[in-house]
Amino acid sequence: MSKIKTAATFIAVVALLLGFCVFMTACYDGYRENHGIEGYFEEETPVGDEDKVENGINGIMTVKISVIGTDAQFTAKLYDNKAAEELYSKLPLKLEMNDMPHEKYCYLDFSLPKDEEKPRNIIAGDIMLWGDNCIVLFYESFASSYSYTRLGRITNAEGIENVMKGGITLVFEAA
Repeated sequence: MSKIKTAATFIAVVALLLGFCVFMTACYDGYRENHGIEGYFEEETPVGDEDKVENGINGIMTVKISVIGTDAQFTAKLYDNKAAEELYSKLPLKLEMNDMPHEKYCYLDFSLPKDEEKPRNIIAGDIMLWGDNCIVLFYESFASSYSYTRLGRITNAEGIENVMKGGITLVFEAA
């Protein structure tokens, strides 16, 4: 009799696990559709943030970003917000960037005003503030649940992932 109970328990556990797998697959597909992740990497701007990205750029605040030890240079446009304005007022900055998957980051010696949001989708070239003193430059696109303050965006981010590997030093200057 105990062999029958053991077999029945085993079958019930396997059925439960299979049902869970089917449920999670359906939830994942629904999550991708409902959160704008489907087809995300083909887009130029974050899903749902088109107006903020296009209309929030202040054309006066242009930044040149140079990668020390290489010929690589990028141009960024900063958003029209207090954090970006304060960052711009501190330029030039020479920052030793640390590496994490998808991003370079550096803790600043000063704080900037926060206006955090969850962008959901990060695009290669986004420059954001994590907390009030950590500048983050993203060199790969991906989905994220973290909160950031938008600072700006690199306008010529093609090939950025090739130069951003390993420990690097970046110089941010007013252009």
